[in-house]
Amino acid sequence: MKQLSAVLIALAGASGTEYNVYANGTYVGDGPLGPFTYAPYNPISYRPGGFMTGAGHGNTFQDRHGNYWNTGTPWVGINWTFERRTSMFPAGFDGDGQMFVNTRFGDFPHRVPTGKWTNRNELFTGWMLLSYRKPATASSARDSFPPPASPTRTARASGSRGAAGRASG
Repeated sequence: MKQLSAVLIALAGASGTEYNVYANGTYVGDGPLGPFTYAPYNPISYRPGGFMTGAGHGNTFQDRHGNYWNTGTPWVGINWTFERRTSMFPAGFDGDGQMFVNTRFGDFPHRVPTGKWTNRNELFTGWMLLSYRKPATASSARDSFPPPASPTRTARASGSRGAAGRASG
């Protein structure tokens, strides 16, 4: 929970780990015991597309500069149905007190801030995926994942193999 002015904001992870729309949302209330109501600007952390999808079951924290961050656990599901990774996105509060999480370009490099940031997009480096839909070659490959298709795949369709070396998914 985060106290913001006279309003208390509670973060909630939505169900649906195995779906690309897996997200975090917020509820607002007057005190720690509620009652809480569903905030009208939900979900706040949402990532339905890209290499890693989903952004639920996270938390929000501040770094030493006072910047807010929201973590999430995008779904991979290769070795186990609920296999996830940890992601971290810039977060904050708009002028009207609504919480936001900037998952835009979440698969691309972002700068680590050396101070307080003021623009939610200023940490994005602008680097784009140069290999998208470009020809690719490899010395070896799985039959179902030829190199030309690899740069356009998602984490679940990357041709990964399970921990015991077995073909997965």
